[in-house]
Parts: sequence; C-alpha cells; structure tokens
Amino acid sequence: MVDQDALFKAEERKCRREQARLDSLRRELEEYEQLDQPAFVSWLYTTFALELTTLREQRAVLTRAFSVLHAVEREVEARGTSYDRAFERVAKRQAPPPVFENNFENRPERDAPSPPKAKPASGSIKECYRELVRKLHPDLNSNLTTQQRELWHEVQQAYHDRDLPRLEQLATMAGVLDESPARLASLSDLRKVLRTLRQATGELTRALREAKQEPEWHFREALKSPARLQRLHTLMAVEIANDLGEVETGITELEGLFAGWHQERAAANHHPRKVRPGKHRPGKQRSRGRGRG
Repeated sequence: MVDQDALFKAEERKCRREQARLDSLRRELEEYEQLDQPAFVSWLYTTFALELTTLREQRAVLTRAFSVLHAVEREVEARGTSYDRAFERVAKRQAPPPVFENNFENRPERDAPSPPKAKPASGSIKECYRELVRKLHPDLNSNLTTQQRELWHEVQQAYHDRDLPRLEQLATMAGVLDESPARLASLSDLRKVLRTLRQATGELTRALREAKQEPEWHFREALKSPARLQRLHTLMAVEIANDLGEVETGITELEGLFAGWHQERAAANHHPRKVRPGKHRPGKQRSRGRGRG
C-alpha cells in the first residue's frame, strides 16, 4: 500500500523549499523596484532635466497629432469623402488650428476610460478572508515568520482583487507554513499549491532576468563607481537623443501631411467648380409640371 502520510510529508517539504526560493526571488525583485529604480529615476531626472522635459512636450504634440489623423480617418470612412475635405471638417471642430501651425498645446484630449468598478465581495470571499485573518494578521499572531508576513500581504491583495481562487490557494499555503497538515483538505490540495508556487517562481525568475537587462539594475552600486556612472550617462544621453529624434520625425511627417491637405482644400475653395451651361444651378427650382394648362 502507498503510504499517504509519507507522500503528504514529501509534498510538504517540496512546498517549503519552493516557498523559500520564491521568497528569496521576491526579496531580490523588491530591492530592485523599491531601492534601485527610485534612485535611478531621481538621478535621471536630475541629470537630464531639460532633455526629458523637451521629450515629454514633443511626445504630447505627437499624441495630439495622431488624434487629428485618426479623426480624419474616421471622417473619411463615415462620410466617404476625400482626406482634404475631411481634414477641413476636423480642423473646424477643433481649436486651436491644426498641427501644421505647430500649435497643439491647448487642444483637449479624449477623456480617459473610467476605471472598472470593483466586484462585490461574496460571502465565500469574506469567509475565506476571515479565516486567513485569524491565521496571519500580525495583531492576532505575534510570532509570525517572515514567510507568513509576506503571505499576509498577498492575502490582502487577493482580497482587494476579489480573487476567491487565489484566496483559497493562500489558505492552503498558510496551512503548510503553519505546520498544520491536518488543516489541508487533501494531498491534491498540497500538489495544487506546489504547482502554484512553481508557476510564481517561474514568473519571478523571468521578471528578474528582464530587470537585469535594465540600466536600473544594481544602480546603487553604480553610484559608487565613477567609471560605471559615466558609461551609464553616455548610454542614457544617446537613448534620450534617439527617442527625441524619432518623435520629432513623426511630428514633421504629420505636419507635412496635414499641410498638404490644407493646401489642397484651400486650392479647391479658391477655384470652385464651374457649372456647365444648361445645367441646374443651386437655388433654382425646376418646374415639375408637364406644361401650362
């Protein structure tokens, strides 16, 4: 016969090892996000204040230019008209004048989409959360381990998201950390927790791999090395210059496009189409009778 108790303990040991690995990866990522990234951003905006302000302003101009382009495309599709005529209609609806006059600063942007409403908490969610509060709340449990305190933060996030499946998994994990296997429903529950832990470990590993490619990685160490800081300064100067060049190229292309439409429309308005002799002129009413009686 299979010793279920031995299998249970083996799976429990795997869960503990995976949880320890997960906690180590999480601490490394949190150190990067909470210490290195803020330090890098502070240095970046202090060192390249003027360049980043210019880049932000030009990006705003480009964004508004694209909004005009999309409005023109919608006008063409809806009315089946030409681009120059559609551009004229869009320009009349908007203020200040269109982009070829390089004046987009005060144009209103589209309203941002409203945030989704929070899902109401069901009885099952509240019940599961209350059980986890009894196990993991720091005010009710003075001897919590580091892993249990970290688990408590995950519980709060899952409750905020109204994520019942996640709360149930956290309840199982809390039973493992509490060294109370009797509280777990079955061996399958423990194996489900192990799969969840491995999935989370994989996601954190990928996140750390990507973070290590960023200039912010271990930035606090770079502050102690003038040579490394100088290399980073050169790298960021090039990146910002390239970004600004791409944005300004986009603005120039759209300005040229809009100016062409504007000129086409101005020429059409200056030289109206002539009415051929004998044709019906606007404003004249044709006689619908068959003749005089």
